[in-house]
Formats: sequence, C-alpha cells, structure tokens
Amino acid sequence: MEITNRSLMAAAKSSLKGNWKNAVIVTLVGLLLLGVSSIIPVLGALLLGGPIMLALISVYIKLARGQKGDLNDFVETLKAGLSGRFLQLFLLFVIYTILVAVGYFLLIVPGIILSLGLSQIFIIANDEPELDATEVLKKSWEMMKGYKMRLFLLYLRFIGWMLLAMLTFGIGYFWLAPYIYVTVVKFHDEVLKKDVR
Repeated sequence: MEITNRSLMAAAKSSLKGNWKNAVIVTLVGLLLLGVSSIIPVLGALLLGGPIMLALISVYIKLARGQKGDLNDFVETLKAGLSGRFLQLFLLFVIYTILVAVGYFLLIVPGIILSLGLSQIFIIANDEPELDATEVLKKSWEMMKGYKMRLFLLYLRFIGWMLLAMLTFGIGYFWLAPYIYVTVVKFHDEVLKKDVR
C-alpha cells in the first residue's frame, strides 16, 4: 500500500516530536550562515552554499530516520564539507543553481521540472559521499523519474504553512523548514523502497 503525502507529513511531525528545539536551532544557525555568506555578492553563497546545505540536510536526515540530530552534527558535517568534500559540494551547488536558474529563465516550468528532478541531491550526497557531483545529480534525476508530480503536490501541501510563516515576519520558517525537509527525507526513503534506479 502506497504511503500518501498526508501520511508522510504526519510521520515527519512524529519524528520531530521532542526534537523541535534542536531542529529550530540548527535551522537558525544554518540560515544565519547562509545570510552571512551572501554578504560577499554571489561568490560567498556559491562557495559556502553546498557545505551549509549538506550540514542542514544531515541533521534533518537524522531526525527523519529516528536519530538525534543536533547542532554538533551540523558543525561536524559543515567541517567535513569545508575540508575534504569542499570541491564536490561546491560543484554540486553551482551546477544545481545554474541549471535551475537557466530553467526558470527559459519559462518557469522547465525550472520547476529541473528543481524537482534534482531535489534529492543533498540527501544523496549525505548518504553516498563517495559519489562525485555529476553522479549525485544524475542519481537524483533518475530517482525522480515518475515522482516529480508527487513531490510537487507534496510541496503544495505546505503553502498554507508558508503563508503563516510569512505572517510571523519569517520567524515561523525556523519551524517550517525542518518540517518540510524532514517530510522530504521521508518521501526520499519511501521512493528508495520502490528500488528506484
């Protein structure tokens, strides 16, 4: 029996129960670092975006899979991302950004399709660190064949929450981001169970 998007969201809430504090702290630190990195126009975000995103996703993955993810996990993954894995994550982030930007420039819909097809890159990079950037991108694209619309519909279920987060001047996003990403990890793991290429 296929798990519905509604049940994935419920499972994410269950995983976050008792872990909201850690999730919110990590999200706050990650977003602050992304904000600080963007002070250096373009270059800062491109250089640090990959390692920071991996560090964030690594914690969300732990929480989604029933482990205790916290700020220490974030810091350790960020250190690894800035040292031994920097080139891989830099290329991953830059290629993803360029492809999606070109897709949106061409007519929005191609950008949406590309962003959905490549949406799993940091989960894959976390789970399979031995893959290079192009292998990660290819694996995400292959994995999402036949699942892009399902993920799109999953994202649509968060629109109400996004509007509420906006009403709190963005503060609510520190709770919403973990909720979305933990749900996406649940989605990822559900797709993997179907033995996707």
